[in-house]
Amino acid sequence: MGILGKFKKTSPKVEAKPEVKSEVKDASKSESAKASPAKQSQAVAKKSEPTTEQAKETKKTVLGLTDRAGKILVQPLVTEKSAQMSSLNKYVFEVATNTNKIEIAKAVRAVYGVDPLNVRVANIARRRVRFGRSQGMKKARKKAIVTLKKGDKIEVYEGV
Repeated sequence: MGILGKFKKTSPKVEAKPEVKSEVKDASKSESAKASPAKQSQAVAKKSEPTTEQAKETKKTVLGLTDRAGKILVQPLVTEKSAQMSSLNKYVFEVATNTNKIEIAKAVRAVYGVDPLNVRVANIARRRVRFGRSQGMKKARKKAIVTLKKGDKIEVYEGV
């Protein structure tokens, strides 16, 4: 019983949201009825702005791979070369070895909220290493270079 109880969701949170919206609509209707026609047009403009912002936020979550984005983008590669490339709007990430360019672009869009123009991928083969008499292999990696639009930025290299 305790295990299955975790999956049940209570509905008071869902019910509270529609009530708040209805009160806001009623208040805006009463204000707009009392206001002059010029103020009514301003009220309509104010109403339209939040809906576009909400649409943008939902669009970001719909387009991106929000559940897998953390597994696709392993970590940003912070080197001198990658820091210099950031001035050219190019950012370097270590990504999972089984991902493709499309998944990487969607993950960047989901995590950072910017649309990449181009994604370049480099596979780095595994290498043999020795520590004294013991031998081993370094793991294979995949590196992605993501190019952004001129005005977009990702705050990856701050404090480095």
